[in-house]
Amino acid sequence: IWLRGDSVAQGYWRQPLDTARTFHAAPAEGLGGFLRTGDLGAVEDGELYITGRLKEVIILNGRNIYPQDIEW
Repeated sequence: IWLRGDSVAQGYWRQPLDTARTFHAAPAEGLGGFLRTGDLGAVEDGELYITGRLKEVIILNGRNIYPQDIEW
């Protein structure tokens, strides 16, 4: 899932390589400036369904949270 808009951050503080990978994505059409969320999804009948993550880690308040640690 890629996002783009005025409310999306412009990058990571003093992390130019990570910023370029995450915040400057461009589809084949060439229109850039998308944020790669790391989430996987699909649109069906106009609805977005979250289906998973590229990386199985969620960073929350500086801590790494693994889904298998919180899912039952």
